[in-house]
Amino acid sequence: MSRRVISLILFLALLIVLVCGYIGVTYNDSSQPNDGNAKAARDSVIAYLSENYPDAQNWTSNLAWSGGRQNASTADLEAYVYCTNEWTVQLNSTTALNPLYVVDANYTKGDVTLDWMGVCQNGTVVEQGYVVYDVDFLAVEPYQAAWGALQYMIENHEDVLEYLNAYGLTGGRVASEGVVGSERYRYVGVAWNETTLYEVGWVISVEYPVVPDPVYSVNITYVPAGAVQAIINWQGTWQDEALTETLYSCTP
Repeated sequence: MSRRVISLILFLALLIVLVCGYIGVTYNDSSQPNDGNAKAARDSVIAYLSENYPDAQNWTSNLAWSGGRQNASTADLEAYVYCTNEWTVQLNSTTALNPLYVVDANYTKGDVTLDWMGVCQNGTVVEQGYVVYDVDFLAVEPYQAAWGALQYMIENHEDVLEYLNAYGLTGGRVASEGVVGSERYRYVGVAWNETTLYEVGWVISVEYPVVPDPVYSVNITYVPAGAVQAIINWQGTWQDEALTETLYSCTP
């Protein structure tokens, strides 16, 4: 499998679920009228994505929208859905004169999907979370084993939370080092600034025998910047979405 990058806020999105918080990124699009209009809120979100995420710039130009107001569940709520060939943007609000729109934007084209969540009022956008992923990458069972093990470790060992400095994973299949009849995958945690993607110390290794319905052996380690030894070590197995932990240590 070729090396790919998931531009994906995996760790941060999981923390959102665990601590019921959100990413407080705020953006004001002064070009939009302050009239609480659902179309203006939709366009403010699209402008936010275009300006803040390079991956989305090619997805947000020359959009021809269809759709509009939908039947709401109660009389005091309003719902809107707008679509293009690749985008679906859903907005929900109260019937107030200057409503706060809760927005769910989805972009899907080929194997690539973006899901974005946030709110918008008067052209001001607050991001609550987003994920961009390659469907083919996520469908590979070694990746599912790696991600499942990572989720398990975070949910069961609170002391790892302060070390979750990665915003995505990159990696794929690597040489099996002469072991016949086995496969090995390696993923590393990454973060990025405006121009550079860089590794941040997390490594997830997955090995398994080439047999029907194999048991995947997973090892997760974390080496802080400037250190030479791992301070976090997790080992376990994954099969059919069932995880078994065999080792965990955290020695800061």
